[in-house]
Amino acid sequence: MVHHNNWSYLTQWLGLSAVASLESKPGIPPSTADLSLILQRLREHPVKMVIHAAYQDDKPDQWLAEHAQVKTVTLPFTVGGSETATDLFSLFDDTVSRLLKGIE
Repeated sequence: MVHHNNWSYLTQWLGLSAVASLESKPGIPPSTADLSLILQRLREHPVKMVIHAAYQDDKPDQWLAEHAQVKTVTLPFTVGGSETATDLFSLFDDTVSRLLKGIE
């Protein structure tokens, strides 16, 4: 599950499947109705985690994670997006490391 569809290259590269996106329209936060529909969908199609970028508001992700009993994973999205993502190689290392921790 992703917060926004900006993770399509990452999911394709790693062979992950994004079951749904929290944002029904890009840049528009999910409404209560959106979250309820997504929660129902996740009960039918469970996910391992909710992925969001460090710059995105994580309140919808946290709510969904709590109600669906999954983890949230904050990814840096770009170089400089976290303390350890200082260049392209460390961005990839940090991203993969965070994803692996999310499935533990």
